[in-house]
Amino acid sequence: MIARYLLFFLALLFIQINATQAQVKDTLVFKEFNDDGDRALFFVQKGKKSWPMVLKAKKELSKDLLRGDIIEVLWKAEEIKNIDGDVMEINQVLLDYSKLKDGKVHALRRAYPNLLQYVKSSDLQLTDPYLAYVTAYLEYYLAYSNQPLIKEILKKKDQAKMIYQIDEITFEGRPYMVIGLGTDQDNKQNILQWIYVDNENRKLYEYDIINQRLIEFY
Repeated sequence: MIARYLLFFLALLFIQINATQAQVKDTLVFKEFNDDGDRALFFVQKGKKSWPMVLKAKKELSKDLLRGDIIEVLWKAEEIKNIDGDVMEINQVLLDYSKLKDGKVHALRRAYPNLLQYVKSSDLQLTDPYLAYVTAYLEYYLAYSNQPLIKEILKKKDQAKMIYQIDEITFEGRPYMVIGLGTDQDNKQNILQWIYVDNENRKLYEYDIINQRLIEFY
């Protein structure tokens, strides 16, 4: 009888150790949260690699969590199925996270509260949540961009103003949201940079006009 209980205890201990070992802690960069699909996705980045995790953390997503923030995550590998029961390509489940450090977007928002102005298009009827989604990309781009013209504009502090236009196109067979980022001086609009966001993998790109190619922006 004692031997049976001992074997049972050891089996439980083995299962618990394996479950603990399956959990991984890592320090990553937060990209964005997306709950539009079958599963709520939490996009992260390490170096020049970015990917989504399925969010199973019990805590509510913090409004103070912005693109570019440094976070500590606890995750594990798991087979995940979509609402139709099909196995998804994503195999990482986010169990918990905590913010370690603000990224540059926080400082940009504090320094330039009225930096961006949307130029409406008669062809696109965009909702406020969609515009907030676009703004998150633009703020990240402006906070980390090394483009000389953009850095020059940001030096002006209170006078720094930028406009942006939005369109949707297909480029080399893939759907993109295209953002024209520029200035408006004396009622003359000047686009400084075209920014592409892949509608499928949600990656951000600069458009190289000279070579007509997309350069991923990390």
